[in-house]
Amino acid sequence: MAHDLASVKTYMRFDDLGLEDDEKAAEEAVIDELRQAAIQYLEANGVREREGDLVYDLAIKGMTLHDYDHRDDPALHEDYPLGTRSRINHLKLRELGRTDG
Repeated sequence: MAHDLASVKTYMRFDDLGLEDDEKAAEEAVIDELRQAAIQYLEANGVREREGDLVYDLAIKGMTLHDYDHRDDPALHEDYPLGTRSRINHLKLRELGRTDG
């Protein structure tokens, strides 16, 4: 699964150097919760989880990164960046059968 925790951390360039084991585990738990929330968000909006779908994988990674970067200040957490939002919209339209691939 290309949107598993390890691949999401790589996409995010998550650097756990210098973190104690308990700090590393706590940050990984936050990242994994955000990753799972992104999957649930897409599912709630009619997008099924797709194994091996690069657009889906990038949407999950982009959503997770954005949510992680803005987790401390919800006031700054606006909509997803254009590239991520475009992928989300593409996935929704594809589920409705309005676009290919």
